[in-house]
Amino acid sequence: MSARRVAWTALAALLLSAAVGYATGQLPPTESRKPIPGEDEVALFKGTWTGTSKCLGDHPACKDEIVVYRFVPFVGAPWQLRLLADKIIDGKREPMGALMFLYDRPTHTMRCEFTRRTTHGIWSYAAQGDSLVGQLILLPDYEKVRDVHAHRVLESDVPKAPPLSDYDE
Repeated sequence: MSARRVAWTALAALLLSAAVGYATGQLPPTESRKPIPGEDEVALFKGTWTGTSKCLGDHPACKDEIVVYRFVPFVGAPWQLRLLADKIIDGKREPMGALMFLYDRPTHTMRCEFTRRTTHGIWSYAAQGDSLVGQLILLPDYEKVRDVHAHRVLESDVPKAPPLSDYDE
């Protein structure tokens, strides 16, 4: 066997071994994982937030709310977070739903375009330290209909969370 063929065979074996190790989660201890673009920025949003969600414009069905948001990691996709949204009514948290958010690098926000029944819109949130600012834009007119101002809290600082099974997706 030629030296060139031996080198290619060794390289192929090394690459195959690395691929199998990566797929099974058994990387050598000396190998560090490179962060995924946006992963550090997404971490700023993780956790529990509470504050106000105020209606804007003339929308009679819209009601101002005291909200609790939980941004939780989505397994296998560190650039995404799942938002579990609650409103507080009579001292209890009532689930409003769950949505998947992606980090938008150009705007430094977590964003989610969604359609629910007849509503098509974009939620976006910006985090700075322990402050969270958000908005809901309705499509296709790009009308801003909600303003959110919240702050980071411990889960023990707000009423008990509903079971995960109560959230619609």
